[in-house]
Amino acid sequence: MELRFGLELLDPSRRKAELAAALARLTESTFGDRIAPFDLKAAEAAGRLAAARRRNGTTVDHRDTQIAGIALAHRARLVTRNLRDFADLDVEVTNPWNE
Repeated sequence: MELRFGLELLDPSRRKAELAAALARLTESTFGDRIAPFDLKAAEAAGRLAAARRRNGTTVDHRDTQIAGIALAHRARLVTRNLRDFADLDVEVTNPWNE
């Protein structure tokens, strides 16, 4: 999302088109079908996490909660450098840059 976001902020140009093509190649070659969707199961998990956060008085960041919901729904480990924002969620989180 962050790469696409940055790309979309660029004015139309040849460079933007080249970067868009490079992003498409990178995404397909690196991730292919390994990107887990935000589907119904993930939405339900995210809803439970968001409710638990609100009950605990924790600010709910829906983006992080959706990411955690995807990980829970797919029984996957969440890999991020941003451990702090996921510390209170019931999901396995790893920072690969520390290992």
